Amino acid sequence: MGVIMGSYFSMFSSLFLFLIFTPHSALARPEYAAKQGISCIACHVNVWGGGPRTVYGKFYGSKGFGLGKFSNQDTLSASLRGVSYYPVNMAHNANGTTLMEASGSFNVPVIEASETTSELRLVGTYNMAPISAGAREAYARFTFSRGEDKTPIYLTVGRFNVPFGLLTDEHRTYTRIQTNSSINNFFEGAAISGNIIPSLSYDFAIVNDLQTGSNFNNIGTSYALIANFRWMSPFFPFILGVSQLYDYLQNQSLAFASSAYTVVSIDRLSSNKIPLAILYETVIARNWNNSTTNPGLGSFFIPSTDSNYQNALNSSESLGLYGTLRYDLNSRWMFFYKFDHFVPDMLYSGDHFDRHGLGCEITLNSNAYLNVRYERAIITRPEISGSNILAAQDDIFAMLRFWL
Repeated sequence: MGVIMGSYFSMFSSLFLFLIFTPHSALARPEYAAKQGISCIACHVNVWGGGPRTVYGKFYGSKGFGLGKFSNQDTLSASLRGVSYYPVNMAHNANGTTLMEASGSFNVPVIEASETTSELRLVGTYNMAPISAGAREAYARFTFSRGEDKTPIYLTVGRFNVPFGLLTDEHRTYTRIQTNSSINNFFEGAAISGNIIPSLSYDFAIVNDLQTGSNFNNIGTSYALIANFRWMSPFFPFILGVSQLYDYLQNQSLAFASSAYTVVSIDRLSSNKIPLAILYETVIARNWNNSTTNPGLGSFFIPSTDSNYQNALNSSESLGLYGTLRYDLNSRWMFFYKFDHFVPDMLYSGDHFDRHGLGCEITLNSNAYLNVRYERAIITRPEISGSNILAAQDDIFAMLRFWL
């Protein structure tokens, strides 16, 4: 218990120090929310962000180049994403160019909101690309109003990303792999969202599990509980959030994780003189390292030949850190630095995985951009650093995306 309490103290201390020494003023792209002082639902149909965008979200994503006729509506949207991945030392044999996403989405208002009627929307996305092909989000979103101020309460039922931690549009972020909660992971369940006060929002979700992709299975009844709170300062341009996740699986130890995150807009703080955004997250997780609870972690961080190391980590407490600096030079060019840090066992912090990514994003027109970066991987265990796992690869990564 002392180790766990010490871990929580370390997590929140690091977040507190970060906030103290960071100027305070304030894709899914949470830096946009901090810059504009708006909630996630202004740009996305999903209350906590990610997935199909609203017209406002599309307009903001067009970087001032305007919207085409097809994009200027909420009902239908589409995304085409190609990825090129080239490990520098070529120890990893998976390289080249592939289509990661070729998806279409719908957002249909079945029942329009009125003075006496709550709104009902049906939302769905299907990906036809060879990587992660199949259904993505597919849910019904009910919008209820309460009180004289008509503050909405949202009920989401179906298949969705869990509202845990800092949701970004990068599925290879270590904190997301650490807890099996990347933007490519979807689970069946229900979530209720709303605001305690105008600046403080909440999400509570229950899904049937985080291990089997929410398919029927023979491992017994399992479910996960998620709580997420986001505070957007009414005076300063930053977002502060905390999340808690409990995953229950029959005949397995309880897996839990805690996230503390922030997004700071230096752009808004400096009255648009310094176009810089900062994103930061700390995640502490226990019992998330074994292959049953988190099947994707081992293949990314641990060679299949190193079963002894995998077994030693099964019940350990891990630490993940994520940080991004994003500098918008102008409406077309954005430069960024991304840092990932993962400690599989906090009792042996000398064994860790780091990744430094440096690159740029070029807006080609209102519906297309190119993201290119170089990534440097650092691993402190010699027997892993020379292996062919993804976390051990220095690489050149490029992504070209078109959207409607």
